[in-house]
Amino acid sequence: MKSKTAILLAIISALLGIFLVMSYITGVEERSALDSDLKSVVVAKRYIPGYSLLSLDMIKVSQIPSKYLQPGSITSPKELVDKAGNPKFITVVPVMEGEVLLSTKFMLPSMETGLSVVVPMGQRAVSLPVEESMTSSGLIKPGNRIDLIGTFGDKSVYVLQNLLVLSVRNKIIGEIQRKTKKSSFIESITEEAAGGGAITVAVTPEQALKIAYAKDKCVFNLALRNMSDFNMERINYIDQYNLLDIKVKPIESVKVYKGIDKIDEFLK
Repeated sequence: MKSKTAILLAIISALLGIFLVMSYITGVEERSALDSDLKSVVVAKRYIPGYSLLSLDMIKVSQIPSKYLQPGSITSPKELVDKAGNPKFITVVPVMEGEVLLSTKFMLPSMETGLSVVVPMGQRAVSLPVEESMTSSGLIKPGNRIDLIGTFGDKSVYVLQNLLVLSVRNKIIGEIQRKTKKSSFIESITEEAAGGGAITVAVTPEQALKIAYAKDKCVFNLALRNMSDFNMERINYIDQYNLLDIKVKPIESVKVYKGIDKIDEFLK
């Protein structure tokens, strides 16, 4: 009787062992299949506070199993920048380090969110006193880059070059166009400008001082740059004498003599 019981226990133990081995093998196969089906997602490289401009140095690309991919996950850094590579979105809530970026956690900037959220770190937003026609024409848009030319009396000079336009009139960089029939979450920068009259650019603190000093002493004009042109050039000033590239020294005065005596002198 004891031998039969021992045999039965041995059989049960063997079956249990086989079951455990098969369960382990099945688990390994499932994990292997899960790990082989990976998807790229964009995650936070570090903690990102709420209402921060999402720049590329804040994020990185990671791989996760497709089973865990959530709706609205950002899968490429290109979704977060415009055609020129400028950041387009701000966070509406804090994002933890390593957290997958979801479309519900950030938004396009607008006048409601304010201009400060799109000012690059370490720079300042400065409004330029320019002619109304330069903004109403719609040729200069948020996200463009410009050169700033100042005319001081009879002399025109390049004051600053390669400035990023943050806003034109009441439209700011990254703002979605309101008159589109269908608008996806990922939008390009505004296509139209309306209202107001100022252009705001991003400058360094030193450049902000130069503009503050010059704006009451000259008339500003803007030169639009190609979006891929970041070169800084040395350009000479232009005045009435070198406008046509004629190297002639101007006559400052005319002296009138009678005999050897000077009787009159006047400016020509």
